[in-house]
Amino acid sequence: MSASVPAGSAPEPSADPVVDPATADTAAVTGANAVPAAESSAAVTEHHPEVEDEESSSPFRRRRDRPGLGWLGWVVIGVPTVVIAVGWAILMAHVGQTPGISVETRTVDLRENAAVVTYAVGKPKDKQVRCVVDAYDDKLNVLAQREITVPVGTAKVTAQETLETPRKATGGRVRDCHTA
Repeated sequence: MSASVPAGSAPEPSADPVVDPATADTAAVTGANAVPAAESSAAVTEHHPEVEDEESSSPFRRRRDRPGLGWLGWVVIGVPTVVIAVGWAILMAHVGQTPGISVETRTVDLRENAAVVTYAVGKPKDKQVRCVVDAYDDKLNVLAQREITVPVGTAKVTAQETLETPRKATGGRVRDCHTA
């Protein structure tokens, strides 16, 4: 028995090869456009320029037509960066200091109602400098303070100030030195 199919309803032969799933390893291809296994795998890995363009435009991939930075590029970028970083570190180390004036709190003797602060101030001989010596409590509230003056003609002064406090202080210091 033979079944006849009307001419208008018959399916057109496919241009794509039909692969039998059971024998896909051996590339059993049927139909008029049979392709050997080596050629069918090559057809799968054909060149897609639109996909390659997307990958090469990624900022994380180096394009083959652009060379790397090279050692000279790293030197040109690295040397100014190091110079700027070192300069910035030097500036930050000296923030809050007055140039030419060095101040040091040597000892602090804390008594019940007084603080004895021993300090040293170094400065240029031709400048007069004023500083504040103070005593403070555990919350850094100033309990007593006194302004001292280092006169012209003296380069370094080591002195001692006794500050009367309303209660026992937790520390003392010399601070805020500036030229007068």
